[in-house]
Amino acid sequence: MKNLFYILLISILSTLNANEKIITLANETTWAPHYGKELNNGGYTTEIISEAMKRVGYDIKIKWLPWNRAVTLATKGIYDGLGACYYNDKRAKNFVYSNTIGDTKTVFFKLKKTKINYKSLKDLKDFKIGTSTGYAYPKIFTDAKFLKTINSPRLEINIKKLLKNRIDLVIGSKKVMQHYLNTKFPNDKDKIEILEPSVDSMPLYVAFSKKSKNYKQKVKDFNIGLDIIKKDGTFEKILKKHGF
Repeated sequence: MKNLFYILLISILSTLNANEKIITLANETTWAPHYGKELNNGGYTTEIISEAMKRVGYDIKIKWLPWNRAVTLATKGIYDGLGACYYNDKRAKNFVYSNTIGDTKTVFFKLKKTKINYKSLKDLKDFKIGTSTGYAYPKIFTDAKFLKTINSPRLEINIKKLLKNRIDLVIGSKKVMQHYLNTKFPNDKDKIEILEPSVDSMPLYVAFSKKSKNYKQKVKDFNIGLDIIKKDGTFEKILKKHGF
């Protein structure tokens, strides 16, 4: 009965032709462990997106690109949208967001040897904070204009700056930072620690470009597919498969 329900649901979802049932999303080459070209099935978010779209009759293709280029090309409608990403107001002018496909804590990292503590962001106004160009951060952080932020092209560069004492803090996804430390900085990871409390917990979405043909139908269909895999247990199975 469940399979019959899915077949009937798919048959009435949309009237898009076969070519429009192929969705191409642009992802950064790696944003491990959320996704990455080198990860199993492209990472847990890529597998969740693919499974959700399969349930409503779509095929997914992923283009792996530097993040800023991925955003630019998806904004122009060359690709249908972006894979797992945060919401921000600027991006929302060009994209429509799906229902949430996950979340991640945004935290500060510091050198263990430095004595930095904070209860509110105002306590950090005298410290240099490394951010990455093109990434979204919690509103509470972006609204704190009194903070000293220093942009770098990639998170990896910020970690190197932190280790060389060129910045005092790095802000980023807890999962992503820990993955970078474990895989790219194994000899230095014990020098770095999380500064509590976390800044915020940020949801992850699929962002569909407003320049993509029938984008409203695509995001609607995706949300239906996402609901299906959450209800039938596939969503949780994917998370467990990837270690979450």
